[in-house]
Amino acid sequence: MASTIVLIAAKPVTFRSPTAVTNEAKSLLLRIDADARLAAAAGGAARFLGDDAGLSTDASNQLQSSVLAACLAEFQKLAQSRSCVEITLTRYSDRLEIALAHPGGGPTADSPAVSAGVDTIQHEARNGQSITRLTKFLSQ
Repeated sequence: MASTIVLIAAKPVTFRSPTAVTNEAKSLLLRIDADARLAAAAGGAARFLGDDAGLSTDASNQLQSSVLAACLAEFQKLAQSRSCVEITLTRYSDRLEIALAHPGGGPTADSPAVSAGVDTIQHEARNGQSITRLTKFLSQ
């Protein structure tokens, strides 16, 4: 372990150097009912992550609008089933990922409103769940 020795009042003092911490992903999980009023909460959380990651105000606004549009599209598929949607917002060192998962169903068609604020959109089905993943890459 590295350290620094400094003379203080003619007496050597040793300070240990701080330990390096790896960049860990930070995640937020929301489980919400298919209600348009709750979609705004997911959009607000995405905007917060965008602002915290250093995105411009315009890019954060577009990310928020994209997440809101994606939530509303998923809610339309779930209108009769009364299922909830799991929204996982994750900040990595190089990107933001927003995953929307719900039971059953196929992928939602990508609309211009969803794709405007993100770089990639992926759809997959896993363990009986339909997952839509929105990715916004951060400039380094």
